[in-house]
Amino acid sequence: MERDQIHRLHSDQYSEDDDQHCADGHFHDLHEHLGRHIYGNSRTINFSITVVVLTVSSTFDDSVAYQGPIIFPYTPVGNIQKTMHFLIDDREIGSATTSVSGRQQSFTIPQQTHGEHSFRCWFEADINGSTVRSNELYFEIICLETLNMTPIITSSFRETEVPQYSTVHIGYSVYDPASMTAAVTIRLNDRQVSEQTVGRTKQDYSMRMDTVGDYTIEIESGGVTRSFSFTVTECAIKIEAETEALALYLSSQGRSNNENERGTWNYGDIAAELSGFNYASDGWQKDADGSTVLRVAGDARVNIPYQIFGSDCRQTGKTIELEFATRTVMNYDAVILSCLSGGRGIFLTAQQVKLMSEQSEISMQFKENEHVRVAFVVEKRSENRLIYCYINGIMSGTVQYPASDDFAQTSPVGISIGSNRLVFIRGISTLSHAN
Repeated sequence: MERDQIHRLHSDQYSEDDDQHCADGHFHDLHEHLGRHIYGNSRTINFSITVVVLTVSSTFDDSVAYQGPIIFPYTPVGNIQKTMHFLIDDREIGSATTSVSGRQQSFTIPQQTHGEHSFRCWFEADINGSTVRSNELYFEIICLETLNMTPIITSSFRETEVPQYSTVHIGYSVYDPASMTAAVTIRLNDRQVSEQTVGRTKQDYSMRMDTVGDYTIEIESGGVTRSFSFTVTECAIKIEAETEALALYLSSQGRSNNENERGTWNYGDIAAELSGFNYASDGWQKDADGSTVLRVAGDARVNIPYQIFGSDCRQTGKTIELEFATRTVMNYDAVILSCLSGGRGIFLTAQQVKLMSEQSEISMQFKENEHVRVAFVVEKRSENRLIYCYINGIMSGTVQYPASDDFAQTSPVGISIGSNRLVFIRGISTLSHAN
């Protein structure tokens, strides 16, 4: 945190970029020449600027359980006398005054009762009569008592407002003194959304919040429940998924390898078959931006028994959307997703996606190692008979199909994913009309 205390020797206004003159904890006498005033007069003013960087950090590990007094390490930074404040469950339990900067200090937290306890700390300092405050550290500590077998749930999630269309990440830990694993049930507004078996390491539950309103997420284990309440605030731009005529919608949001039903992926009566997964190096994993994806690698395969081209779509139109990423590809021609039969349908390789009918085809290139959202939109025969291809929401190609064309497969097939190549699937959806 930077606090600039400017002491003017004259009250006239001035404009100057001070950063080029200042360094942490140093005092500067700057002589600036003001521009010519309306009456042709000019003057010189003097002012001094004090810049102090105030931060506190810690290497404290809140993922382990503690018994008895707890040693809390912290490192304050700031070339000034500081007063540290330490709070347990919003109650101050101690303070410390120090002028040390950049060297690790320690504070002893007294023994606490069995359960989770919130711990906060920060420091304050006086600079020329003004009180300034550093950043605040927040931890939830697992405290144990001998022979007490009550599970403990901790989480540092403290958000009260979440923007619409953002993804909420709730990091949490469950410690069951009687077992190395714990059965966990997660509910959203009293509706069960996940049932998992987790270890004592930190877990993460994520969910994209598309609907405005008040939400409560509950994590329950062994009769102990931890609740998180927040409000999803409305976005000025509406970005809502199409639901009318939705025939298939499979999403990886909120999934986990810890789920008891991790091998299921359903939409209504359509149940995807997941085979060959070890659910350690593959399965439901986090990608680079923290979103959950289905990692299909090695011998893992996904078969979705939905026939996209089971009938001709010229009468109603059709929309097909795939959201994915490809990684570590050796054979760029290998097919990693297919719904192709008799030369009709759709297939995906590491850098190309193609849609083919009896007389038409459209394909687009994309870049591997990046999250890509591809959509094909087939217009009705009664309209302009156009096939559009979109890459990440941008129209990237279009062709017109003949009036006598046919999209239906003679022997309809479902969707298959996997080919010993690495692919990350976020979602698959189809609409039985042109969106």
